Amino acid sequence: RTPIVFPWLNMLFWGMGLPLGIAAWVGWGAMLWQLVRRREWQHVLIWVWGTIFFLYQGTLWVKSMRYLLPVYPIFTIFGAWLLVRGAKWAWGWPRPMLLWRKVARGVLLILPALVLAGTLVWALAFLQIYSRSLTRVEASHWIFQNVPGPISLPIKTGDSTFNQQIAVPYNYQISLAYPLSAA
Repeated sequence: RTPIVFPWLNMLFWGMGLPLGIAAWVGWGAMLWQLVRRREWQHVLIWVWGTIFFLYQGTLWVKSMRYLLPVYPIFTIFGAWLLVRGAKWAWGWPRPMLLWRKVARGVLLILPALVLAGTLVWALAFLQIYSRSLTRVEASHWIFQNVPGPISLPIKTGDSTFNQQIAVPYNYQISLAYPLSAA
């Protein structure tokens, strides 16, 4: 797994989702621009901590997404900072505008709501994974219903029949001399 690139892609596509992930990383870059070119130092601590933590975790041997979870709120702040700053900047434009400036202003003003809605949809879609049973659990249910075991007890309920598998101790011989009791 490629250091930095693999955790970055996991964070962007699976951890944060594209809407928030793109806003967060563009906000990270915009904040770097503010620090380097404009010498605005009010965000230096949060930017340095988020960057160092990401670089440290992204270069370790295990690059699982769960180890980057502490940095997600920091990158969310980067994205929120960018979106709010862009909306404030567009709101301050003078009123008589050309058409392209009106469109750009509208996009910058509605972008925070679009990112929020996109992140919500992304999160709900991701949660759908957990609304269904795991495939191995479903396979076990199918096997219990359709593959006869050593001892199956068919239970009829209405029109359907449920096959209850009965667990038998290992090496237990069922015979007339040693019957299997339910006790």
